[in-house]
Amino acid sequence: MTAWIYCLLVLLISLTFILLRVIFCLPFCRLQDVGPVLDEPFSVLVLLGSGGHTGEMLNILSQLDHKFRYSFIVQSNDESSVLRLEKSKVKGTVYTVPRARNVGDGILRSVQGTLKCWLGTMKVLLFDKKLKQGNIPSVLLVNGPGSCVPLAYSIVILNILGVANTRIIYMESLTRVNELSLSGKLLYLVADRFVVQWPELAQKYRRTEYHGILV
Repeated sequence: MTAWIYCLLVLLISLTFILLRVIFCLPFCRLQDVGPVLDEPFSVLVLLGSGGHTGEMLNILSQLDHKFRYSFIVQSNDESSVLRLEKSKVKGTVYTVPRARNVGDGILRSVQGTLKCWLGTMKVLLFDKKLKQGNIPSVLLVNGPGSCVPLAYSIVILNILGVANTRIIYMESLTRVNELSLSGKLLYLVADRFVVQWPELAQKYRRTEYHGILV
């Protein structure tokens, strides 16, 4: 009986520690900002989500300080985003991960695609030699494509495990005026900063920031 009590006590302490660690890492649970101090030039990992998402992201990056060390993640077969990046003034290393989902995919294929995307993302973050040489990025910048969800939650997991200390900045698409996108809803509570481009969204969701139209 004593052994069982001891095991139960160890289990409860372990679960308490894990819960406290999760609370410490999730932005919406924090009593104050405990993010890393960022010494320039710090590293920024950016997801280019193809189509309009890539266009918006490149427009945003063109307004930022190019002293930052940029790395980019693109989805497989997204040659358009790579070409647009090459034509832009922003430069950085490009990594490719499997596509999370295609337009018209059913639930099963979407789940399978998201899982493959997550595994590919973790492989890049943990084992890619170029990224490890520059350390896991200080900031993850995403703006709404489906692949940003497994990427952001990969960072959350690494933060909880103590492997990374990365801030997540989510920028909602300009096309979202009254409601968040599905990606936005899934990342609303785990993003350190959540930026929207319409005042209607800022009034509706208290954790968001509104700085006008940014693209």
